Amino acid sequence: MVLQGLVNFYSFADNRPRMQFLQFIIQHSCAKLIARKFKLHSRAQVFKKYGNKIQVTDREGSKEKQVSLKILNSYFPLQKF
Repeated sequence: MVLQGLVNFYSFADNRPRMQFLQFIIQHSCAKLIARKFKLHSRAQVFKKYGNKIQVTDREGSKEKQVSLKILNSYFPLQKF
């Protein structure tokens, strides 16, 4: 949600491709957090186990839901009219 909010806020800017760096920081920060929480030894193990989008299944009682990072492929500026 944080990344999507930043992308929406800066949607008018010409330097949106620099948002890829923020995506990298958020993605790897989440990987470090999960590695620490689940006692994995590295970010590489987190990406190997949960994938590039860090997709985790959250189970609450009889309910299950998938939680993952929304990774954007392109940050190029929108077309101007």
